[in-house]
Amino acid sequence: MFQNWNFLIAEMWVLLALAALVGLIAGFFFFGGKSKGEGNFSLDQSLAAAKSELLSLRKQLDAAQEQMFAQEAELSDLRQIAAASGVGLGTDGAGAGEDTLAELPEEMPEEFAQLMLQRDERIALLEADLEDLRAELETDASKIEARFEEMIVEADAREAEIERLTELVAAYEAATGTDDMPKQANG
Repeated sequence: MFQNWNFLIAEMWVLLALAALVGLIAGFFFFGGKSKGEGNFSLDQSLAAAKSELLSLRKQLDAAQEQMFAQEAELSDLRQIAAASGVGLGTDGAGAGEDTLAELPEEMPEEFAQLMLQRDERIALLEADLEDLRAELETDASKIEARFEEMIVEADAREAEIERLTELVAAYEAATGTDDMPKQANG
């Protein structure tokens, strides 16, 4: 009567070990290798880093715009001084040169002529700097806009993933009729 019981007991232990293994795999599949809180925390952390980068880029853009406005104001002041003295830039706005000196009256002292020439050169340099700054601002603004669009796309994708996972959890709870999943506090 007890001759084949060793086979029966061995089979029972093998089936118990197999059930435990299936339970471990199913538990890992349902609950994952890390908790949901850690995943959301890393998403929130990366979103916060992207927002701080955006703020930093906006501050740089504002500083560059302030510099541009200051240079435009200085250029405007120099143009007013030039107009008041009767000397102006050439028609092409290229700056100082012999054409500007030709506009000076003959009885003007040499020192004043040198000052006017230096002023015109300074105006030309400011105009060149202003054009460079405008080009740089346009480039920076387009980079900021592109990065902002990327961040919006990333945020939308993350929101869609969160909604999908929430729907899966709701479907699981509806299918099982339980609410065994621990609630996660947002914030």
